[in-house]
Order: sequence, then structure tokens, then C-alpha cells
Amino acid sequence: TIHGLGFKTVKDAKRSVAKIKRSDRTHAHKTQAAIAMEQRARVAGKIAAANVFRRFIEQQKKKTKKRASRRS
Repeated sequence: TIHGLGFKTVKDAKRSVAKIKRSDRTHAHKTQAAIAMEQRARVAGKIAAANVFRRFIEQQKKKTKKRASRRS
């Protein structure tokens, strides 16, 4: 668990993404945290905040693809 994440406003969502980025968790854990927050924000009707998390998730996907292509 990464404590202190929120999505009430876009500012809160950006602060949460920054907190996820600087956490000492694995790449997969960071992605899962962002996905959970994006889903919670979307269900709560906070579409703009959800989009902040979605952008971070897309960045994570690019990193995942780079890592996978390096291994092959």
C-alpha cells in the first residue's frame, strides 16, 4: 500500500502520481496502484483526475514494453 493517495481534484491526482513515482515499490506495484486510483476516480465521476492517472499508466506501459524488448 502506498499511503496518502487521493483523487478529489486534479491537483490531488498529480500529487498522488508524484508520490507513486517516488515510492520504493516495484514497477508492477506502481502500475497497480495507479490503475486502482484511476478506476476509483472514474467510478466517483472524477474524469479529469482519472485522466491524470491514465497518462501515468500509459507511461508505465511504454517502460514495460522497453524492458520486454531488451530481454528478447
